[in-house]
Amino acid sequence: MRYMRLFFQAFPNCDALRSELSRTHYRRLLRVEDSRARAWYMDEAAGQNWSTRALERQSEQLFASKYRLILPSEEELRREIESARVAIQGA
Repeated sequence: MRYMRLFFQAFPNCDALRSELSRTHYRRLLRVEDSRARAWYMDEAAGQNWSTRALERQSEQLFASKYRLILPSEEELRREIESARVAIQGA
C-alpha cells in the first residue's frame, strides 16, 4: 500500500509511464528524489533498454558523484591543511 501511494505521488500522470519498464524499474525509480532526475532515468532506462540492475548501477553512480561533489578529495584536504599550517606559522 505504501508503494502504491509513493508511486502515484511520484508519477501523477499515468499516461506518461513507459510500457518498456517493469514494476521493478518503477520501484527503483521511486528512490530517486529529484523529479527531473527520475524522468531522465526513466527515459534512459527505456531508450537504452536497461535492466533493473543497470538502472540501479547508474543511479548509484550519480549518487556517488553527487557525494564526491559535496566532500573534498583527500588531496584538496591536504592542500587546505597545508595552507592553514603556513598561515598559522606566518602569523
